[in-house]
Amino acid sequence: MSLEEYFSGRGAERLLRSLSECLHSVGTEGFNTSFLKLTEHVVKADQCMVFSYRADRPECYLSFNRRQSKNAANLAAKYLRSAYREDPVVKYLDKVQTVNEMRILRLSDLRAEMPEHYYQTFFRASGIVDKIVVIVGTKEEALALNFYRFTESGAFTVSDESLQIPFWQIVSKIALLHYTGKKAAQLRSPLNSLSKREKTFANPC
Repeated sequence: MSLEEYFSGRGAERLLRSLSECLHSVGTEGFNTSFLKLTEHVVKADQCMVFSYRADRPECYLSFNRRQSKNAANLAAKYLRSAYREDPVVKYLDKVQTVNEMRILRLSDLRAEMPEHYYQTFFRASGIVDKIVVIVGTKEEALALNFYRFTESGAFTVSDESLQIPFWQIVSKIALLHYTGKKAAQLRSPLNSLSKREKTFANPC
């Protein structure tokens, strides 16, 4: 067997290494850091938010914004407090949990369903031009893995479905394994993305 035959692209080594690090860190506080390396180097997202919808109101499990702006933290808090009710993603969650499937959506798929003020607040005013959200769930958990691109980065490059779907299946399954494992209750904090010193001064989303 020649792995080179299957992984001959320029970024193949980085992809394999990133996925391996994520798998290795499942169930540890180091998972968020590994996941964010994948987010930056492979997905090439400027912002990432992982929300759980297992309860009546969503929770934030992971938060990253390349700009590290106070405005981003305020918007995340606003979303968790009440604005999530206007997020068109929410309507897909029940189906994903019921049939244990995955759903990939782009901003272009969701735009027509968004109230105009919601779009203006969470996208246009924030300089976000594109979004990929991967929705995955079980009977106990429903996750939305959100990846965003800012104006200066442009929209995401869309990969062929034959590559895109298996990639997101692996990524979403890794996230589910981490956030539903035996130690999950201790690991559902966006603060796990920070160093010990940063945790002292940070507020979770």
